[in-house]
Amino acid sequence: MFFPPIREFIHQSLKTFPSSYGSQNINMAALCDHLIAGRRKSIQSLERTGTDNISARKIRYSLLRSRPYLQILKEDLSGRFSNINGRERIVVSLDDTSTRRYGKDVHGAAYQHNHVGGGTQFENIIVDCWITSLSYFNYDFIQYLPKKFLQRNQGHLEGFKTKINLAKQLFTKQLTQLLLKGARPKQLCCTTDSWYLCEELYKLFGKFKVNFVMGTKKNTQYFLFGKLQTLEKGFVSNAKWRFITNPVTKTKIYYQEKEINTLIYGRCKAFAIRQGNSSNIKYYLTNLVKMTIQTFSKRWSDHWEVENLHAKIKKFFGFEDCYSGKQDFNLCYWELSYFLYYLFRLYQEQLRKKGINYTLLKLWECYCTDYDISKAKKHFYSKSKMKSFKKRILAG
Repeated sequence: MFFPPIREFIHQSLKTFPSSYGSQNINMAALCDHLIAGRRKSIQSLERTGTDNISARKIRYSLLRSRPYLQILKEDLSGRFSNINGRERIVVSLDDTSTRRYGKDVHGAAYQHNHVGGGTQFENIIVDCWITSLSYFNYDFIQYLPKKFLQRNQGHLEGFKTKINLAKQLFTKQLTQLLLKGARPKQLCCTTDSWYLCEELYKLFGKFKVNFVMGTKKNTQYFLFGKLQTLEKGFVSNAKWRFITNPVTKTKIYYQEKEINTLIYGRCKAFAIRQGNSSNIKYYLTNLVKMTIQTFSKRWSDHWEVENLHAKIKKFFGFEDCYSGKQDFNLCYWELSYFLYYLFRLYQEQLRKKGINYTLLKLWECYCTDYDISKAKKHFYSKSKMKSFKKRILAG
């Protein structure tokens, strides 16, 4: 039975910190074990376990000090282990983790329960960016601070940035890095939902000469025989809908498509999509006028990586009902969590290149097993007892 040393890989990666030394290295390793190995509770519970005699204050100091180095380390690992294939499409997806939008709860929102003061902590909305292809992936995120939050805590709005500004900053950074790594502009495809569709991002994509697939609203206007018309009127709901099975999700999709000349975004191809038996129609625009519905389905399935990213990480580390501290500490907490999730995906990709297919759940189980064995070594002194215990653990 192959037992991948995922825990050793993660601990060794953390040891390459520029500031890695003695106690901080021990603190970070213990915190990673606590987050990953099924503990799923607050920092205070780590202190109560007595693991390596670490206090919450030491953890806080280590996290606050290590956040910029985590970002540097992630870029270093991305350069060493991820190679861009010139034949593969690279999808750069962006979304935010608002708690509510248009009066409705948002999937995977970036809030946490505050068990100390009661209620919910909302001030940690994050703009996520996820870059994916068959052989390359990366991530980035920036914290968005609402006007009311800044006004209440600072008394002024200096330094305020809208989500569109943050999206432009993330796209500029990631597209520049991908082009420097050898990716071709036509190889890149940027995706967002309808909330981010704007002239500012459209001009940015035109500047980099990359393709885009973006959700749009039903009142988006285009020219029809010299007159302006909305997408809602252009796609007749009772007209004949074509049908395919999504090649990725294997679900039913009903669609209409047409090439249009929009008022702001130039010549585009528009899709009207209806999922299964739902009567809700969603509209999408792309500057690739020759894009087929099969290609669109693949690109939008890649986009759902970023839609689910924050929710996956919350579930992976048990953050649904966990309070992680104040604002600055909270952001560092997320930085470490995103980075650990990235290391799991990176190690999974390295195994796949060697012909070994492991799910994230299986790798997580291997990490927990390794952690349990290392803890048992402190209690089982004889080799025979340790050998029998390890055999039982590996046997499940």
